[in-house]
Amino acid sequence: MKQSSPYIVISPKSPPVAMESESDPPQRNKINRQWEGIPSSSSAPNHESDPSLMPDFPDELAVDILSRLPVKSLGKFKCVSKPWLSLISSQGFIKTHLAIASRRDDYEHHRLLIKVYDDPVLGSNVVYSVSSLVYSPTFEASASMMLDIGYRGTPNKSFWAVGSCNGLVCFRTLHNKLFLYNPCLKMYKRLPNRDRDKLRSPGNFGFGYDELNDDYKVVWVFQIFDKPSWDNLYDDGPVTYENGMKVYSLKDDAWHAIEDLKIGGCFLDTGELMQYASGKLHWFVDGGTYVCKIASFDLANETYEEMEPPCDIDGLCDYTLGELGGCLSMFYHYGSNHAEIWVMKDSWVKIVSIPYVDRPSNHRYSCSSRVVCALRNGEVLFVLCSLLLLYNPSTKTFRRYPHIAPIGGVIMYVESLVSLKSMVGND
Repeated sequence: MKQSSPYIVISPKSPPVAMESESDPPQRNKINRQWEGIPSSSSAPNHESDPSLMPDFPDELAVDILSRLPVKSLGKFKCVSKPWLSLISSQGFIKTHLAIASRRDDYEHHRLLIKVYDDPVLGSNVVYSVSSLVYSPTFEASASMMLDIGYRGTPNKSFWAVGSCNGLVCFRTLHNKLFLYNPCLKMYKRLPNRDRDKLRSPGNFGFGYDELNDDYKVVWVFQIFDKPSWDNLYDDGPVTYENGMKVYSLKDDAWHAIEDLKIGGCFLDTGELMQYASGKLHWFVDGGTYVCKIASFDLANETYEEMEPPCDIDGLCDYTLGELGGCLSMFYHYGSNHAEIWVMKDSWVKIVSIPYVDRPSNHRYSCSSRVVCALRNGEVLFVLCSLLLLYNPSTKTFRRYPHIAPIGGVIMYVESLVSLKSMVGND
């Protein structure tokens, strides 16, 4: 029996189907005729015999133009000719397009994936344009991103974002199944199951890019208990445990354990996921005697280390990790006093102090405070509890988005052509 492909393309109006081969000429010609605005094969000029991208332009100029276009347009332009298809599908062009889109300081190609609790239990995953949010007086949200995983017992709404990197988003389901997903290409891949031979905590997940090996990795950090089951966890004295870690490699399509890794302290229950920045995943650990430290795991050489936070952390402040301009950042919220945003460059640097803003207290769907992005004019977009706010430090004013609430989580991603299918098995 022929094995079906694990890579799924999601149609907005139909159930998931197996991804078709990009080298299938009959099917591609069929798709070509379906694109609106692209002439059918009977009326289109014949570019197949012309190896250049645009006969009237140098190839370098054509590549420069195409690399600045949105992913949606490039998907249509693949159907123009074989040279265009070959260029847009090449790894070199995909990386160039991603680099240009990521560097744009107007965030034109960035999107916010927000978990909005319009549902009393699961909530909805809604996508917003970052540039529309911060630069337009009025804006329209895109339709809710309803990911039909096709996995039994997993409704459309019951998935949560773990993290994003280079246009890929990692999701976990209600039962901690993991998926990688490109929202632009509508392609996802389910990760293989993790070994659960011992009693482990649900643990913490992180997702990032190993630039050295050109690989995407998911990290699972957990605690292994010395009890056979949860039923007798607290029988016969205190519970002891040891920390463990497993890493999933997209290239290998497999999990492997990190042996002899001395992870200090226990995880701090902040409700936060790991934060990817500068090739590493970061999270909080208990440094002992009420001291909080930041743990980091290098995805390239798979080594662990710890670092000090910029300020002392105590129970009176809310603190979360984030990423700004490729650097690790930290958001401190001092209750009803003020908030601070710090960025790690060569050392910790405070970039802005935010005055107190009224917020709903003890909201049922409270989300930890988190910085989302910093704009070129100095404004900062961030989440405070369940509200999305834009702060202007020059005027000391806030812009509120009351219709996007209550927020249970937020992830920013950039639209990209990175294909899950092309990554697996590449050496």
